[in-house]
Amino acid sequence: MTEVTTTPDVQAEVATKFWLDSFKEAVAELEKETTLFYGKGKKNAGGEARKILQHIRNLAKDGREHIQTTKASMKKRTAK
Repeated sequence: MTEVTTTPDVQAEVATKFWLDSFKEAVAELEKETTLFYGKGKKNAGGEARKILQHIRNLAKDGREHIQTTKASMKKRTAK
């Protein structure tokens, strides 16, 4: 079995795709649930929408941390 080594740039790109794709999926799910809640009056969709909003909040926090970490590592690489 061959081992694949990745550079920090590739690792950052993979992590970015993961949290950003997760964020986009959550927003799409939120749109669906809010349409059910506001458009069709389904009360349980309101609870689901609130859960999704909490998940989006956590994803945004993760994204901010990822960006900050990447930014700091860029500074370290350019300082050398």
